[in-house]
Amino acid sequence: LGAILALRSLRLAGPPLPGWKWRPVLVVLGSVVVFGAIVNFAGLVLSTILLIAMASAASHEFRPKEALISGILLAVLAVGVFVIGLKLQIGIWPGAR
Repeated sequence: LGAILALRSLRLAGPPLPGWKWRPVLVVLGSVVVFGAIVNFAGLVLSTILLIAMASAASHEFRPKEALISGILLAVLAVGVFVIGLKLQIGIWPGAR
């Protein structure tokens, strides 16, 4: 189905696609790399909050308060799923294992 739609789209006339925006892609990828680099040292909670705050900054609608609230809620969810539910050996706080 995807191939049919892709081939069909080449035959249709329409406005050109907008240019690729690299900044959001690089900011989100960078935030994931930073998360992976610091999760063992900073703990799951702080790493998740930082990940959400950094990735949210990729949007032109970035609001720090909303990013912080989302980060806290997702950190609680991550601890509940990965540490409590799946019993993974990830430190929740810096220095805690």
